[in-house]
Amino acid sequence: MRIFAALLLMLLAGQAPAATLLGQYWLEELQWTGAAAEVRDSSGNNRHGQAIGAPLPSPTLGTPARPGRPGTCTYGSFPGPRDGGGALSIGGLPVNLAAGAKTSVSFWMYWDGTDSVMPIGWFRHDLWLVGGHFGFNTGNSDVFGIASAGLANRWVHVVAVFTNGNVAADELYIDGVAQAMSQRQSTPNNATAVVDATLQIGGWRSDTSYRFSGRIDDVKVYDGQLTAAEVAAVFNETHVCAPRLMLEWRLDECALGAVAGEVLDASGNGNNGTPLAGANTAAGRVCRGGIFNGVSPTRIKAASNFVDSLTNDFTISFWVNPATTHQIDAQSGSGTAGTGGQRYALYPAQGTDAWGPGHAGAGVSVGTNGVTVYEHAASYMPPLLVWSGAVSGWTHVAVAYQARQPRLYINGVLAATGLTSTYANVHPGLRSSGGTLHNDGGVGGGNWGWFNGGIDEFRIYDGALDAAQVASIAVPVARSCASCATLAHYRLEDSAWMGAPGEVQDASGNGRHGQALGAPFPVPEAVTPARPGNPGTCGYGRFSGGALNLPVSANTAPGAKTTASFWMYWDGSNSVMPIGWFRHDLWLVNGHFGFNTANSDVYGISSAGLANRWVHVSAVFTNGSVTANRLYINGVPQALTLRQSTPTLGNAVVNANLRASGWQSDSGYRFRSFIDEIDVFDGEMTQSQVLAQYNAVHPCGGATVPGGFNAFETSTPLGITGVIHTKVAAQQPAGFDLAIVALNAAKTGVETLFTGDVKVELLDTSNNGGPLDANACRSTWTPLPGFVPRILNFAAADLGRKNISLSENNAWRDVRVRMTYPAAGAPLAIGCSTDNFAIRPATLDFAATDNDWQTAGTARTLSNAIFPGGTVHKAGRPFTLTVTGRNGLGNVTSNYDGSPAAEITGYLLPVLGACPTCALTAGAFSGAGGTVTSNTASYSEVGVIQARMSDDTFAGVDAADGSSLAERTAYSTSSTVGRFVPDRFTLTAGSVTAACPGGAPAFSYMGQPFQSLSASVQAQNAVGNLTVNYATAGFAPGNLATLAWQAENADNGSDLSARLSVPTSSPLWAAGAYSVNTPAAEFRRASPDDPDGPFDSLQLGILLADPDGVALDGLDMNAATAGACVPCTAKAVGATSRVRFGRLHLQNTHGSELRSLRMPVSAEYWNGTGFVTHAADNCTGLGAVTLNLPPSSCTLPSIVSGLGGTLSSGSAALTLSAPNVRGCVDLRMVTPVWLRGRWDDSRDPDGNPATNYDDFAAARASFGIFRERLIYRREVTR
Repeated sequence: MRIFAALLLMLLAGQAPAATLLGQYWLEELQWTGAAAEVRDSSGNNRHGQAIGAPLPSPTLGTPARPGRPGTCTYGSFPGPRDGGGALSIGGLPVNLAAGAKTSVSFWMYWDGTDSVMPIGWFRHDLWLVGGHFGFNTGNSDVFGIASAGLANRWVHVVAVFTNGNVAADELYIDGVAQAMSQRQSTPNNATAVVDATLQIGGWRSDTSYRFSGRIDDVKVYDGQLTAAEVAAVFNETHVCAPRLMLEWRLDECALGAVAGEVLDASGNGNNGTPLAGANTAAGRVCRGGIFNGVSPTRIKAASNFVDSLTNDFTISFWVNPATTHQIDAQSGSGTAGTGGQRYALYPAQGTDAWGPGHAGAGVSVGTNGVTVYEHAASYMPPLLVWSGAVSGWTHVAVAYQARQPRLYINGVLAATGLTSTYANVHPGLRSSGGTLHNDGGVGGGNWGWFNGGIDEFRIYDGALDAAQVASIAVPVARSCASCATLAHYRLEDSAWMGAPGEVQDASGNGRHGQALGAPFPVPEAVTPARPGNPGTCGYGRFSGGALNLPVSANTAPGAKTTASFWMYWDGSNSVMPIGWFRHDLWLVNGHFGFNTANSDVYGISSAGLANRWVHVSAVFTNGSVTANRLYINGVPQALTLRQSTPTLGNAVVNANLRASGWQSDSGYRFRSFIDEIDVFDGEMTQSQVLAQYNAVHPCGGATVPGGFNAFETSTPLGITGVIHTKVAAQQPAGFDLAIVALNAAKTGVETLFTGDVKVELLDTSNNGGPLDANACRSTWTPLPGFVPRILNFAAADLGRKNISLSENNAWRDVRVRMTYPAAGAPLAIGCSTDNFAIRPATLDFAATDNDWQTAGTARTLSNAIFPGGTVHKAGRPFTLTVTGRNGLGNVTSNYDGSPAAEITGYLLPVLGACPTCALTAGAFSGAGGTVTSNTASYSEVGVIQARMSDDTFAGVDAADGSSLAERTAYSTSSTVGRFVPDRFTLTAGSVTAACPGGAPAFSYMGQPFQSLSASVQAQNAVGNLTVNYATAGFAPGNLATLAWQAENADNGSDLSARLSVPTSSPLWAAGAYSVNTPAAEFRRASPDDPDGPFDSLQLGILLADPDGVALDGLDMNAATAGACVPCTAKAVGATSRVRFGRLHLQNTHGSELRSLRMPVSAEYWNGTGFVTHAADNCTGLGAVTLNLPPSSCTLPSIVSGLGGTLSSGSAALTLSAPNVRGCVDLRMVTPVWLRGRWDDSRDPDGNPATNYDDFAAARASFGIFRERLIYRREVTR
């Protein structure tokens, strides 16, 4: 048995321990921003990672390693470049650092073929793809592994087992199969062949080189060695997919036309969008964003019906910057409220038409005042979720549907949860309905409401995101943003090129002139242009071995895109480049045409049919990527494939200089034949822009006719786009300045050769009912009445851009500039400014008035700063505000019809630095002719304020164009408004507690303090809120309301108020309240103090007198009248009380000197005719006694017991000890003032002749005195 156990232990000792999962990374986060711990560890070990490098990698769903659900789902897309590109850093891994210890890493890899990259790496122990090899590297240019043939451009599952200190013991599996490895390059350095606590996905940690280019997914790290069976299991593993990004419209397109699919889907799913009407792009939340004008049919529709598969569980998210309000409806699960007053950021397709009965489309309406989720089906468009709140500036909105119930998140925080849909199937509403066009869904609106403002980063996910996921996407991801401007345009129509600097003229206006080089120099020609005629493309360049160096200043940032367009006439010569950067170019070689990165590679198309004719080429270069490049031939997008070798992504970058003919790397690959109209654009041109370039012509010689015009701020950098900020009516001293720019024929750059007179007009563009024409104008826009058009003369020195000063006397909400050439006669070119703007009043006047102190009107002016006296108005009650707009000359701006806001600029009475409770509400304004009125203004507090009016809503069209708040806002001067007084005084609490609450019944004696008397009176406004500024400290002493206590018994008309004594609170008013809570209040005896009462229904109350006439609310008492009070003057406090005139009575007693003697003590009260025992008194205590005080004739001492006790039912007794001798004892008991009696008129103990009942209780005990003689006998018998 011992031998068997020993053998078992030996076997177990030699068995490899099971591998332990340290971390698992599905790479299915919604986005990576570079934040710590955002790359989540799904193993449960919380060893989260971080995205690093630039550009950052991104989670992508396009073509996963194992498609389907379950599958491998979303993966990480690593864009490169090799030096400094994106990667993931996974720290905190408790790997075994011992020599010989093994660590296993498994992952899916889609390598794009870029040489010398590492999919994963430790500090200097990694996997390296280099020189046709793939395997383990230790930083010595070594590879222990296999050939990389067949690994590129497909998903491959990799398991690598790293062995500390021994590369030869490492293991590699490809698609579950163990690989036979060999030393393929150099020799390993086993000293660096070690793992550590941080794994890098993409490159290694030694430096920022060797960053991976392609895709990686499902990375797992194990402590230990995976077995072949475990490797096979990992290879075949799938999992349930997290919500996947199905659509991402970044809306970074530089301009939109009407080409189908022109709005690109960055999710990788190909769910592109088609813009309609005036939908376009401008500055957005991240780079550019969609701009929508709130007019039919401006929107973007989906080019596919991908939402058909998304039902009941999905998420819609976007950034939004609304310019107008929308109608707030009551939340409901039925009805058609969504057919009116809405601004649909996403208009929901009508579900019955789109999918059939039982289906509804979901959409989102957004205004500056809130967000509402609507569903749409036949005769059904209810608001299932309504959130009312300010949406100011760019705001992130996410609507997550889960089990048909929407949740709304604002800026990543849950804001509202809606109703569960009554429809069995709810889809995102981004779909064509299949029925009438007005039932189609779209971003930017639809038949029942069109959005006005900006939308950016529009996304749809195929599941309900949770709160943490929504919070993660509410953080914008920074990326390289294009200026969307023409960098340079070379018409190649110069007279000659001789190699002189600046001789190749840049017609864009940017001054980036080029230079001819090589031999022979290119030659300008104009014999057979690409587009003959005048206008046409005119002159071009003939290339016979020379080239042009063009300093275009392209954007070299990682991920940045540059579009180069040109006409090319290729003579068929092999291996030539029409254009090129340093090592990223377009190459015509071996029957191919496309992008090259100096690795004999071509990513492009067949060159068949391109030779010996003019061809227009537009090429989009992407820094760090080749597969993201695009190529258009004659305006048509081409399907690109890798036709030769593999790209070197480190070379796939643009430079500051572009070479026309060849590349910059050397003098090879020079082009043969003709090139024309080279245009370099910062950003990716859309197909609409490419088509405009393809179709562009210009006059050949003579006058140059521009393609159009634009206008913007004079501070706008060189270019053709910009905004116009809010302007001021009759702005002083000399109006406002704008820059007018002439556009080239393609409207992609400045027409620097334009000269001539241009008519400049201002248009009222508030009516957007007409369609937007090719000049960016609408037929419904009309010239401002009274504005005299200006003539602006462009000279050659202006280079297509010139400033102009304009002035308009009236106010206008929505204005654009229209420019026409020539200034007189039939127009040849027209343009309307792409940005609209407002002309606001220079100042506002206002007045505060009322009809009386509680109603609005104009009878009295509320500008009283006097206290006390003067005109007053009740706090919280409506008054009138009248506001008039005036221009810079002080004249009324008759078009002003705004909704101004009121603000407090100072506090005059009381004098305050700040006031959290002070709310000045302007109310709703209406009016015309330059004056607007609100009859619902109110002020919540008391006193006198300084106020001013302001209006930034009149210029609401400029809310999203960079106009500052100060630019958009018209102000009044500050004026005195007041005086405001409380609307009413209210007794909010009050009670009286008897001095003897335990009495049967409870009572108090006259002159005895109540156990407590409390009352609270508040100064309140019209809605019942406390006016805290009503305080003695803030007003002159004695001038606020005063309070007097009242008393009556049984409502008999006898005013007893004078007998009340209540301490006065100090201060009388504090923070809007009078409060008293005292144990020192009493109802006094009469003066003189003859007994009266009893008052068994004594009612206390408060009488308030206010110098402004404000009354105490709910008066119900008048102490001077019997029965129901008319009028009532006071407010009763608490319930009625019993108050009685009392005295303490000690009775004389006598008895044997041999026995102790009992002396009765009782409390008595006046019952109206005499004193009787007060049987209700269970409270009065017996005080101390003194014996035989002068002038007493008694001399006996005695011990008195029973002192300190309490009366029971009004009675008690003292006991005097037997003295054993005859004599007497006089007792006097200390007695409270409310129980003193009239026992000895010869004495005046309190010194007050008006008080007779001022004596302590007293009595005599006589010993040895008997009532009668008695003989006691006892018979004794035997």
